[in-house]
Amino acid sequence: MFYFIINNVCDKLFSMEIRQISYFNEFICKGCECPETCCRGWLIPLEKEDLERYSKEKGLMKARLMLAMSEHSIPVFNSSCGECTFHERSGLCSLQVKRGHDFIPETCRNYPRFYRNYGLFEERYLDLSCIEAANMLISHVKDLSLVLAMGEPDCDKTITNDDEPFLNRLLRIRSDMQSALAGVTDFDDLCSVLGAIDSYAMRLQDAYLHGDEDYPDKHPFTYVRSDAGGFDAPEVRDVDRIFPLKAGEITALTDTSIYHIRLRKKNPGLYKLFSLYFNKYRRDLASENGWTRAYTDFGVRHRELIPFFAAYYSYYLYQYWLRIWEDYSFVRHARLGIIHLSMLLLLCIVYEKEHQSVTSAELAHIIAVYNRRAFFSDELLDSMYRVLDGRSANPFTG
Repeated sequence: MFYFIINNVCDKLFSMEIRQISYFNEFICKGCECPETCCRGWLIPLEKEDLERYSKEKGLMKARLMLAMSEHSIPVFNSSCGECTFHERSGLCSLQVKRGHDFIPETCRNYPRFYRNYGLFEERYLDLSCIEAANMLISHVKDLSLVLAMGEPDCDKTITNDDEPFLNRLLRIRSDMQSALAGVTDFDDLCSVLGAIDSYAMRLQDAYLHGDEDYPDKHPFTYVRSDAGGFDAPEVRDVDRIFPLKAGEITALTDTSIYHIRLRKKNPGLYKLFSLYFNKYRRDLASENGWTRAYTDFGVRHRELIPFFAAYYSYYLYQYWLRIWEDYSFVRHARLGIIHLSMLLLLCIVYEKEHQSVTSAELAHIIAVYNRRAFFSDELLDSMYRVLDGRSANPFTG
């Protein structure tokens, strides 16, 4: 759903530090050329200003606007989450064509811009459920820095916590983890870094549970590349592996509502990928030997894609790690990112099996259709996270 836009109408009465991904202002919607239109698959919530604007219309336009609205917790367009009634065959929005960009709902005007206001600063990203945003991530994989400026926030404060020292610790931890991910060059590197992140999240959660809030200061996340080109870290037994997830866990994830027959209309790109998985490849990939062989071979054949996988997780940390400031769920947020990355790996393997290749552009497409489904339902995220119930930490100490 589009709920991640988070009340973009706010009283812009003051300036604060704005931290936005380096290429934020470069985004240009692909419009009718977009292969995964944002006019399909979403509830489109309407803000108060949208309703006031539409109530002043007359004649056929007002009739169309009123008939297109449905009541959920708030008025929305596209309540079926199929294709928006205003989406023309040309690929354009009829409201935008007839009345201009400022006439369409605020949610549509802002998408895929993602805002989080932490009171002390606001962060801005481009959400990867948009295929152009996913393409931009891949083309800027070596430039995932934040640009700092002063300006008016675009949304109200989204966090209630006021523990500034804790926030600063989270920022430092995030930066350290991203530095390790930036050095990833092959599949083993990626597995090792994610194993270390998972283990560190477990230790952080245990420390805070027992009142040791200084743990991140005494034991910062550090991960140093060795002279041999790999990462210095204890060897991980396959049974302790957190990434990729085990075959049984992958199978359980695909049995959640991540896949549903309604995706055929809501998200046809993802529907096709999951249909291939269930109809042709699940049997082999459901066995531990088959799954291990598949992801190992993929990592060897597509070493050039591994930095993009690392960048995906790094970007996930940008968007979601600071939610720990509100809920203190270190393990949940670290592992949800690992779950999503494992699912992307599965879909890439399925795509490659069917098409004998997977390029960076195709990876961007897979990222977009997957993120559109997986990230905006708390119920779905809870069910996916429960798949890892009972999992212990990886045995990393560094």
